Amino acid sequence: MKKILVIEDDHTIRESIVELLTLEGFDVLDAADGRIGVQLAQQYLPDLVLCDVMMPQLDGYQVLTQLRSNASTTAIPLIFLTARGSKGDFRQGMDLGADDFLTKPCTSAALLAAIASRFEKQAAILNQSQKQLESLRNSIALSLPHELRTPLNGILGLAEVLIDDHDRIDRHDLLEVAKGIHSAANRLYRMIQNFLLYAELELIAHDPVRVEGFRAGETACSYDLIASTATAIAMRAGREADLHLDLQDTTVRMSDMRLKK
Repeated sequence: MKKILVIEDDHTIRESIVELLTLEGFDVLDAADGRIGVQLAQQYLPDLVLCDVMMPQLDGYQVLTQLRSNASTTAIPLIFLTARGSKGDFRQGMDLGADDFLTKPCTSAALLAAIASRFEKQAAILNQSQKQLESLRNSIALSLPHELRTPLNGILGLAEVLIDDHDRIDRHDLLEVAKGIHSAANRLYRMIQNFLLYAELELIAHDPVRVEGFRAGETACSYDLIASTATAIAMRAGREADLHLDLQDTTVRMSDMRLKK
């Protein structure tokens, strides 16, 4: 059952909308002002919000701004209900991230059609995300075994040398074999970590809530981190002389660990 939150300070209008939506089979919450509405949205995470614009405590625009700035509510569709239907009002609401704008009084049919349209759009986005996830799964299923096989073969091959020739290997060769196993194991570990990170990025790309969570960290001195990371990579490859950096410092909405990766 879809849950809808109705935020409307006019008691008569609010009760009429609640009754209509309840009869249509929705689970309905209601609030008489914007502040209570934001609290209910954060507590119950409705599937859609119907919100008046002109209200006490917080007006509709302030409600929308708070919902969009909170990771748990940022993706909830919001439809404005207002007696003010000027182009400026409409533009302001859409710029803040409103999904639709209905002018009061509106018919029951128009309201239900707007709600149905939002839910259909949500379903289409979810369906597309599922298709992309399935494509990702197929891609990983096809490529991962091949990519893992090379370092894994190295580990197995060197381990067999130790098993077969352990009584004839001198200390120097034993150290070289151990280094080879360690190097191949590190390569395998990095590859698995990269695949997991790639999968995570693909999964969150179409999920605004998870995207905001991903951006929760912050790197204030990106210049230093990028320069030190690039230098370390160049040194490992023996290419320090070929590295040229042209950077401008800025704050990045990502943790330093993720930015380094």
